[in-house]
Amino acid sequence: MGDDTRDRGWGEKFAEVWISSSQDATEQPAYVYWSAASDPAPLVVSLHSWSGDYKQHDPLAELCAAAEWNYIHPDFRSANNRPEACASRAALADIDDAISYAIDNGTVDESFVYLVGGSGGGHACCAASLTSKHDIRASYAWVPITDIAAWYHQTADRDLRYAADIEAVLAGVDDFYEAARERSPLYMPLPLRTGALHVFAGVRDGYDGSVPISHSLGLFNRLCRELGEPDAAVDEGELIALLTRDLREPVGKLGDRAVWLRRDTGFGSLTIFDGAHELLHEVCFDLIVDDYRSGSN
Repeated sequence: MGDDTRDRGWGEKFAEVWISSSQDATEQPAYVYWSAASDPAPLVVSLHSWSGDYKQHDPLAELCAAAEWNYIHPDFRSANNRPEACASRAALADIDDAISYAIDNGTVDESFVYLVGGSGGGHACCAASLTSKHDIRASYAWVPITDIAAWYHQTADRDLRYAADIEAVLAGVDDFYEAARERSPLYMPLPLRTGALHVFAGVRDGYDGSVPISHSLGLFNRLCRELGEPDAAVDEGELIALLTRDLREPVGKLGDRAVWLRRDTGFGSLTIFDGAHELLHEVCFDLIVDDYRSGSN
């Protein structure tokens, strides 16, 4: 997946809408699909990547339309290269506003609202799962950035453009590290606001990709410690094996990919799969459909 910002066209079935921000009354864009099903249908809120915006191509859109599910792809202040983006108060409010707009304008089963995002969208997904005012059934965060200061140094050391983006986001702040923490899911206040947070990371990310899996592992272990499930945390030996890719036998499958580590908890799950920096769209949608079927029966 990487950080592909291309707009490949949305087609007539998807409508461009403008949503009034509850934060500053600006008009924020999104693409939507409204289910034509006779009964209320689930809603998928799909979040663009770090350098993308609401026009970014998203395979989940067609999957939702084919299933006659509601779908919204908000802008939430566009690319993360300015202070008003990158899990700012306004950006997170935009995500909540998009959910409210979909509930008000589509035929949405409010018991089944799902958040999805990869990379920078995974960052936003984790942040929204900790801050949203809505009753979100589950969040699916793929290869997320969870520690902005750590990612700044990781990308600066590799001469990646994301370091300059973070400098632009935090331009003019008094304390770079404190400001970075405020935008980092790893440090955001608990409790978790969603019904479940599922985190996925490709084991080669950081080597073959821009976000080391330490971001996913660190957030998951923090949630284990602070939400009362310390025994589910990834221990030091497992961490070293994953980070050095000293792996033995897979423990399962995710679609057609081997899974090297899987943890299920009361608050969600962690899956480290055989891959790089990517969101497996069809696999993700199948997981959401499975959750919907189990919850609606």
